[in-house]
Amino acid sequence: LALAMFAEELGGSAARKRQEQARARRRQLKQKKQEKKAGAPTSATRSNAQATNVSETSDSVTSDFSSLQAAPNAKSVSKALISDGGPTSSSQPSAVALALQERKKRNQQKLLCTSAIKIQSCFRRYRSNIQLHKREGDLFDKRMSDLVTLRSILEQAGKGDYVPPPATSSALATQMLFLAHRAPHQRNEIQQQTVRGPSDDGNRGFASGINDMLVLSQENGDRVASLINCVLLPGLLSDDDNMDPFLPWMQSESGRLRVERLLRLVLAYWADPQVTVPDKTATTIEHFFRAVLGVPAREECKTKKARNIVVQFCRKYLLKDRTCDFSSFGIVQMTRTLLLYGTAGSPLPPNAEKLREKCVSSQDRARAVRAFTLLLDTVMGLSDESLQSQFVSFFLTVPLLTWKVSSPIISEMTSGTLETPPSFVVLLRAFIEQNRTALSLGQLVTLLPSRDVPLTTCPAPGILCLLANLVQMGQLCTHLNGSDVSKLDFDSASMYFNLLSTVIDVVPLGAFSSRQSAVEWVSLGGTHHTPIVLSSVVIDQCKTLVLDSYVRQLFRCAIDDEAFKTDDILELKNEKDLKHEKELLDIGTASAASLAAKEAMIDRSKSFWQTSKWAKKLSQSVTSLLSGDSSKGSDQRRGNIGPKGSGKLLNTSSVSRHLAR
Repeated sequence: LALAMFAEELGGSAARKRQEQARARRRQLKQKKQEKKAGAPTSATRSNAQATNVSETSDSVTSDFSSLQAAPNAKSVSKALISDGGPTSSSQPSAVALALQERKKRNQQKLLCTSAIKIQSCFRRYRSNIQLHKREGDLFDKRMSDLVTLRSILEQAGKGDYVPPPATSSALATQMLFLAHRAPHQRNEIQQQTVRGPSDDGNRGFASGINDMLVLSQENGDRVASLINCVLLPGLLSDDDNMDPFLPWMQSESGRLRVERLLRLVLAYWADPQVTVPDKTATTIEHFFRAVLGVPAREECKTKKARNIVVQFCRKYLLKDRTCDFSSFGIVQMTRTLLLYGTAGSPLPPNAEKLREKCVSSQDRARAVRAFTLLLDTVMGLSDESLQSQFVSFFLTVPLLTWKVSSPIISEMTSGTLETPPSFVVLLRAFIEQNRTALSLGQLVTLLPSRDVPLTTCPAPGILCLLANLVQMGQLCTHLNGSDVSKLDFDSASMYFNLLSTVIDVVPLGAFSSRQSAVEWVSLGGTHHTPIVLSSVVIDQCKTLVLDSYVRQLFRCAIDDEAFKTDDILELKNEKDLKHEKELLDIGTASAASLAAKEAMIDRSKSFWQTSKWAKKLSQSVTSLLSGDSSKGSDQRRGNIGPKGSGKLLNTSSVSRHLAR
């Protein structure tokens, strides 16, 4: 009864009727406006539309009232009320659809507003970072300018060099690290992936590795040079321990981290192939590295040695590459990267066969020589066999090493005296001692780095480059090449040629082929292989080993006339020897055609065994010995031979011994 009363009240509600009439009037007004814009509809059409709308409205109200009356319970009535959307028209969307459209518009506006806020915040952050870097850079340059002015005033007054206190050095070093730090928005996609974790591709390390988070600009390079000259070196080499900034840095974790980041920054400017460094900056960095590594300075670099605690820490950080691991970057790996990709832009320049040594520019060669010399002095000064062995595996496998490094350095490595062997010999001896087991098992290839130089980039495997560099440098070494018998070291030469024989066993088969090109098959993962044509330039360097003049020189040095008594034998020549010499001279002057004609005219029907009495006697004794028809003495001589019979084999070794007697 209550439901019926509620439905009856809704059906006869005057307020609801007024709402429907208002809706109809609004639709009519909207339709009139549309008709005015179109300019086409007539008054009859409008009246028909009004009548249609009124009828539709009344029908809708009637249908709503009937549905409510037919509802059996309250639940069905509520459903009918919820489903009611008011009067609808086939030409206009419903109220639910309009609400959805409005909601989408509001969400779109909210999204646009949020995106604009994010873009504005990113831009403000970017601009603030740029302005902060500019202010810090200007402040650093002003402070360094003041230090330079102060040093010049003290030098003119004759009061010596100015040494900044450790607090000033710490502040300037921290400021320099801030200026050289690469912000996240300055990194590209590859660098961001590398910062997050190590890359699986070993070929990526040499390209960007150390400068992923560093801004290696020319301006920062000048700042690093001024920081080393005016701040770090004066305190590092000062006689007063209290003025050395590295000593308090060694006492704390943050200080040691600061030293590591400074070494990383300086190393990036020293050996990164993507950075161009002026000669003045390179000289300053060389002074710094020789000081912190404790390397004896050369004539042009009068640098003192830092304190032992600083030297030990810096050696531990810079010389940490004791294996072929490319995940960590030290001075050994970075110098190898410089020799590979900092000279001519690639490990094996494409124009190397045409230009030969000129394929490497003088500027690139000078930088490579500077880095190579520093590392060579460090390795030879430490006398560490493991480090010397690593030097051989890392640098003697660089393609065209003798072209990328100047001739004076190669001559220095291959020259020495009997008391002091050349550094080339010392390095090879350490390499053999450290890897004797692997060399004996034929596992030489596993000792050489190969991940940073794939064959698809450099068509010369590491083992082939090792052979080429060994041959080229061994040919120049007076202790090995036999050019001077008084300087030849037979033990070192034996060690060298034994190593060469081990390397030759594992080089590609086409290295010593007479063909113009050789092919090596490379695995691209799984069972798929692709052919790579080996570099003809590297193969030509390997073939120097079998060069006629080089081989003659070696044999001439190896033959000892005193041991063989060649001169004494030549002095006792008889008529038969003179006759043979004359025949040899005649043969030497005759042509090949005449010798062939004489050989063809010789009667071959009568052999040596038929004309010589000695040969006849020897052949008869051999025949009787094997047939068993010889005399009693022959039976005694072959007493060791078993009786003949079916299935019995002669003891030919005993027969050979009897014939030898």
